[in-house]
Amino acid sequence: MKKVDLPCLKKYLDRAKKRLAKIALRFRQNSGEDFPEWQKALLVVFVLNLFLVPALDSYYSTKPQPPYAPLASKLPLKQISPAEQLRLDTDRVLHDFGIQLRWIEERGTARIVRVPRGMNAALLQQKLMECLRENDATVQRSQRNAKEFSYALNEQTLGTIRVLPESTAPKARGKIAIVIDDFGHHDNAAVAKFINLSFPITYAIIPGLPHSQALARKLARLHKTVIAHMPMEAMEKQVETNGYELRVGMSSEEIRRRARKAMALLSNAVGMNNHMGSRATQDESLLQALFEELRLAGWFFLDSRTIETTKAYTLAKSNGLEAALNDTFLDSVEELEAVRKKVWRLAEIAEQRGTAIGIGHQYPATLQALQEIVPVLQQRGFEFITLEQLLRPHVQAAPLQPQPSLARRNG
Repeated sequence: MKKVDLPCLKKYLDRAKKRLAKIALRFRQNSGEDFPEWQKALLVVFVLNLFLVPALDSYYSTKPQPPYAPLASKLPLKQISPAEQLRLDTDRVLHDFGIQLRWIEERGTARIVRVPRGMNAALLQQKLMECLRENDATVQRSQRNAKEFSYALNEQTLGTIRVLPESTAPKARGKIAIVIDDFGHHDNAAVAKFINLSFPITYAIIPGLPHSQALARKLARLHKTVIAHMPMEAMEKQVETNGYELRVGMSSEEIRRRARKAMALLSNAVGMNNHMGSRATQDESLLQALFEELRLAGWFFLDSRTIETTKAYTLAKSNGLEAALNDTFLDSVEELEAVRKKVWRLAEIAEQRGTAIGIGHQYPATLQALQEIVPVLQQRGFEFITLEQLLRPHVQAAPLQPQPSLARRNG
C-alpha cells in the first residue's frame, strides 16, 4: 500500500492552525473575551475538515487504478449455425402471419402447420418458401402433396413443412356487438382508424356536433351501422347544450320535438343509445315520450346503462321497442391492459349467454386492444356483428370496405 505523503499533510495542518489562530484573534478583538473550550474544540474539528478532506481527495485521486480485463474474453458468444438461423427465420414468418404455437405439430424434422379458416394458407406457404430462398436454401415441393415442401442447405435436407388449411369451420362460441361512442367531434385520422377496422362495429354519433351529419352520411356510403348517441341529463357531469339534450322536467312535446330533430339530422341511423343520462334514464315520463317517437320511426334503443338503477331498457321493451342492454364499458379505465381484460371479459359473457354488447370510445388503447384481440376471438369461433344484426337477425352483414387512412366517456 502506498505511504501517506507526510510533508504534504503537515503543510495542510499548519495552514489550518494559522487559520484557527486568526479566527481566535478576531473574536478577542471584537468581544474582548477568549473562546470557551467547547467552541475551540468545535472550531478545530471544522477547520481540520476544511483542509484535511481536500488533501485526502487529492492524494487518492492520483493513485493509479488497476487495469480491468475485457469482459468479452470471459463470455464467449455462441455462434448460430446456418440451419438454426433458417429455423429462426421461418419461426418469425409464422409468428408475423399470426400462427400460434398450438397450431404447429413437430414430427422430427417435419413441421405441420394447421391454418384456421379465414387465413390464406397458400400465401403463408409462399412466404415461407421466399424466406428460405432468401437465406440461400434450396426449396423443393413435394410431388405427392402440393401443400408440403422440403428445404436443404449445401445439398443437405434439413426438414419439411406442410401447410394444412382447416377444412371445418370453428365451433360458434357467441356473438359480440361493439359500439363506439362519441363520434361527431372530429373527422380525422383517429376516426378513420375506427372506420377502417377489419370487423364490423356500430358507430354512435352525437347529434348537433360539427361533423355529426357529414360523418353519418360518409358511414352510410360505406355501409356502416350508425345510431344516434342522444345527449341526456346526468347526475353529476354536464351534458352538451346544443338543442338536442333531453333533461328531466322538459315537456313531452319538447322531448319528442328534439328526438325528431335528431332523427332528421342523422337520417341514416337505425337506432339510439343514451349519451350520459344517469338522471334521465331513471325518469319514466321523459323516457315514455322519447320511446313513443322511436317506435313511430322504427328505431331500436340501446340502454348504455350509465347507472345501475336505469329504467330505460325495461320501459323500452314494455313500449314494444327492439331494445338491448350494455354489458360493459370497455374503457372505463383508459389503459391498454385494462381494456384488454374487458374485451376478454366480453368474450366470456358471449360464450356463457350467446350474445354480448360492449361500449367503447375513440381512445388509442381501445383501438389497439380491439385490433389485437378481435382477430384471435374470431379464429376461436366468436362472431362480431353490428348492434342492428344482434337485434334484427334477419339483417345481412354488409361487405367491409376499408378506406385509405385520413390525415370521452359516459356519465
